[in-house]
Amino acid sequence: MNIDDLKATWQQYDQKLQASQTLNERLIQSIITEKSQSRLSHVQNHFTLGSFFTLFWLTLTIAVLAGNPFDYQSIYEYAPIFILSLSFAAMLVLMGKAIIQLKKINLSQTDLANALRQIISVYSKPRRFLKYTVIIMFSASLLFPLSFLPRKLNHSSLGEALADTAAPMAISLILYFIANKLGAFEDVSGQRFKQYLHELEELKTIAKELS
Repeated sequence: MNIDDLKATWQQYDQKLQASQTLNERLIQSIITEKSQSRLSHVQNHFTLGSFFTLFWLTLTIAVLAGNPFDYQSIYEYAPIFILSLSFAAMLVLMGKAIIQLKKINLSQTDLANALRQIISVYSKPRRFLKYTVIIMFSASLLFPLSFLPRKLNHSSLGEALADTAAPMAISLILYFIANKLGAFEDVSGQRFKQYLHELEELKTIAKELS
């Protein structure tokens, strides 16, 4: 076999290696894209439902502030509801922006690794705020029963008024504890997107080594 034959054979082998590497990368991209698209749809639906839920409670708290159905007599009594309204409004804006930004990301036409980084960045913003919003909402839910304590003291003894106020506060604590134990505040989707990105980078490295 002469030099020209060796060169031709090597070129054919090199072309097969490149074709194999391209095929492996496309297969990996297809697998990760399918999983990412499913998780992205889940997140978009979650944010959409969350937006309607938040809008409902924002409307309700604004109605309470405007209509004063609890017959508040002083400004401080409005504080828990006002804090809740601000939290709901901020959360609604953040989720709305996240929904719009996530819809602009096309996993099938964009570099997948870059698209996953964009999703993680967009998704993490409302999630970070949600942690503080939950703390604020929980604090407000504890303060809400306390806002009725002064009027209860007008027609009940101190012990009865405190017991009547402590009951809903205890219920709020129990509900928060149960929700936390059930994983309601865990960032499952964010962890999955990071996992997909890690898998993609690892599989690409393996594909190059095999090729």
